[in-house]
Amino acid sequence: MTEKDRLHVRARSVAVVVHPATNSTRETNMESISGVEREIDKVLSKFTGINEHADRVLQDLSRSIESLKNELDAVPPDQELTAAQIVILRQTMNKIRETVHRIASEHRDLHSTVSKVGKAIDR
Repeated sequence: MTEKDRLHVRARSVAVVVHPATNSTRETNMESISGVEREIDKVLSKFTGINEHADRVLQDLSRSIESLKNELDAVPPDQELTAAQIVILRQTMNKIRETVHRIASEHRDLHSTVSKVGKAIDR
C-alpha cells in the first residue's frame, strides 16, 4: 500500500468516525472525504515536487563543493589563495546559503499545505 493509499484510508476512517454514516449525512460525509482527499493529493504532489527539486539542487551543490575542494586541495598549504579562487569560494558559499534558504522556505510552505488537511478533516 502506498503512502497516498494509507492517507486516503486514514482520511476516510477519520471522516466516518467524526460523522457516522446515516442516510441524512451520507452525502455530507462523502463531500468531506472528497475534500480531505483533495487536500491530501495537494500535500503529496507538493511534497514530491519539493523532494525532487531538493535532490537536484543538493546534487548540483555537492558537485560544486567537490569541485571547489579539489581545486583548493591542489593549492600548496603555504600558498595564499588567488583572487579568482577567493571569488569562487565566495560564490559557492553564497550558493549554499541561498539553497538552504530556498529549501527551508519550501519546507515552511509544505507545513501550511499539511495544515489544510487538518482543517479539511475538522470540517
